Parts: sequence; C-alpha cells; structure tokens
Amino acid sequence: MPQVNAQVSRIFNGEKVFDNDHNDSWAAGLSVSWNIFDNNVTSAQVQENEATLRRLQSVYEQTREKIELDVRKAYNNLIAAEKNILTTQTAVKQAEEEYKIAQVKYDEGVGTNLEVMDAQEKLTETQTNFFTALYDYNVSKAQLDKAMGVPIYIDVVLYDESVQNGKSADFALKNSILNDKSQRS
Repeated sequence: MPQVNAQVSRIFNGEKVFDNDHNDSWAAGLSVSWNIFDNNVTSAQVQENEATLRRLQSVYEQTREKIELDVRKAYNNLIAAEKNILTTQTAVKQAEEEYKIAQVKYDEGVGTNLEVMDAQEKLTETQTNFFTALYDYNVSKAQLDKAMGVPIYIDVVLYDESVQNGKSADFALKNSILNDKSQRS
C-alpha cells in the first residue's frame, strides 16, 4: 500500500518575533511513496499468518475434541460405577442373608462351622466390593468434575448424612460445601 506523508511548517524571522516587526513564511509539503516491488515479502507474510491461523484452529479443534472425549469417558465411567454400586449393594444383602441362614443352621445343629465361616468370608468380600464400588464412584465423579472444569469442594460425609436425614440434594450440597481453604487439602 502506498504511504502518504504531509508536513506543514511556519518560520518566524526578525528581532521581535511576538510583535508585528517580523517576517514569517509558510512551507507545506506532501510526499507519497509506494514500494511497487517488495520481492513478495508481504505476500509471504500473509501466507505465513494464514498458516499460523490454520495451525491454531487445528490445535483448538484437537483440544475441544479431547475435552469432549474426556467428559464423555468420565461420564460413562460414572454411570458404570453407579450401576456397580447397585449390583454390589444387592450382593451384600444376599450375603448377609446367607450368613444369617448359615448361623441359624449352625445354632440348630444342622449346619457346620465351616459353612458359617464361608458365609462370613463371602459377606466380607461383598462388603469390600461394595466399598470399592463407592470409592470408584467418587473417583469417577471427581474425574467428571475435573474434565468439565467444575471445582467442587464438598464434605462427602456431611452430604451423605444430610441426604440420609431426608434433606433434598440441593440443601445437602449447600450445607456440605467447604468454605475454608484449609479443609480442601
């Protein structure tokens, strides 16, 4: 593109510049310069900037897709962990019943001590699986929060107690949010 420069100047001559006893003159100038041949430097800079733009758009798209994948993966893990809790909870109830039955049989002299110990071992194993499922659920929830960029700091024990006491989930959440930064670590 052409470059245009304009300049105006006024020159005062004489012994008393601020009185009417002086000479002044004006000068004005205009210059135009246009580099017709720049050896395609401008075109190369435009192409370079366009390539940088395309690269940044590609990086943006890759980042967006990665975030979307992380969120979907974390959500699916959360759903699977939730179903696993229900399954292991049912298994715990069944193992508790089997343990009670084995104890009653033993007390009545129909069963053996080995059956009671096996039922107790199965109960302990299913309880361990249940707590592992709860742990996996909480880890999955934290991963989903992280993938979505949601910083939530809650006291899980307070939340669980509030829900079990019949409070709504919103009320329980509001009451279990940690306000003190020292509690977050």
